[in-house]
Amino acid sequence: MYAIEATDPDGQPLDWSKSVGLNIGIGVAPEIHAVVYMGDRDDDYLPAVHIRLLFRFSEGRYIPTFVGYEAPDVDGTDLRSVRVNEMVQLVASHGIFVKLDRDDPPGSLAHAYGSEGMPSFTHGNLAKTVKDEGPNGRVLKHVVFTYQLAQVASQPPVKAVQKAFGLTERTAARWIAKAKQAGLMVRPSVPGWEHLAESSDFIRERVDRGEGLIRRFNPDEHQGADFGEHQAED
Repeated sequence: MYAIEATDPDGQPLDWSKSVGLNIGIGVAPEIHAVVYMGDRDDDYLPAVHIRLLFRFSEGRYIPTFVGYEAPDVDGTDLRSVRVNEMVQLVASHGIFVKLDRDDPPGSLAHAYGSEGMPSFTHGNLAKTVKDEGPNGRVLKHVVFTYQLAQVASQPPVKAVQKAFGLTERTAARWIAKAKQAGLMVRPSVPGWEHLAESSDFIRERVDRGEGLIRRFNPDEHQGADFGEHQAED
């Protein structure tokens, strides 16, 4: 269990009124400075992880710009035990603001969903709908919302949907594909910057798959071209 203190760069509490609005109706704090305590924050002998997140507008997601480990005695084993991706998602949940009720002001994901910082639909009325009817229109809207929140928090969106609904990876991927086919999926971004975020996703996915960003030259694809025509004349 982690205890998290998250503020803006000036040490002030994160507030939705200072957030930047995205095209999917949520707000994000431009920058988050956080301390993640590895247990009871009042225990001076427990380690703490210092994290800074920057919302990169061109990518539509939070980027960790600093991760530091503090403890009375630090060694390599301690550093390897730090779950950076998990902590990034938890810290980001303090800076992502959503409005869950029409009469309430926006609140952070951390406030709305507790320690997990992400929605869960494995219990309650929606869980019953999922069991009885599968991915109907109402369910798909929640699939899309979960997917989009994961994108903003720099988390694997398919895994986020899988966990939120208690699905297998294959079923989660099928529901996401259905939402995309229905035209429900919009890439979260600052309004007007959608194409930049989508381009960033495309590049990152190619790199993750080990594919190059620039195709190698294949002369067989250019048969009949006269490459000598561009040579300088004597």
